[in-house]
Amino acid sequence: MRELFVQKESRERQKLKYYNQILERVHNKIRATSKMDVDNMYCYYLVPEFVLALPSYNQAELTTFIVTSLEKNGFKVMVTPPNLIFITWFHFSEEYELTRRLIEDEIRSREEERIQREKDAEAAEIDVGAVEKNKGAYIKKVTDYSPRAGLVYSSDALERLQEKMNSLKTME
Repeated sequence: MRELFVQKESRERQKLKYYNQILERVHNKIRATSKMDVDNMYCYYLVPEFVLALPSYNQAELTTFIVTSLEKNGFKVMVTPPNLIFITWFHFSEEYELTRRLIEDEIRSREEERIQREKDAEAAEIDVGAVEKNKGAYIKKVTDYSPRAGLVYSSDALERLQEKMNSLKTME
């Protein structure tokens, strides 16, 4: 019984090895197509009914294996029965373009922010210079302050407060 299981497992490993060889041919065709014609982001692969130097295989099973493997690798795949496979990688290009645009937008916005900060800094320097030139116009001494009418405390209340402060100083 164990011997049967071992033989079956051995046959399955061999079959998988052959399927991977044919899958490698598909990948080579995709690479060749993408190098030859940059604008076309698709190709067709006709699953052969047999391959010389390989044992016979189930064509439908091989087609399913190829389609599943390509989809795992991120390709979009459509099958036209019995053995024609349409493979596209156009969505990779769209994702790349989207990512590239996002990065370019981020770089552009950071550059605009930097330029705006520089402009703001220049404007601040100009404002500081104007204040320094006209210091006399903006700055007054505290002793020059003269109160206006409508203060919170009347002048009588302030005089009484001053008297209390003076009396406290003399007590010390």
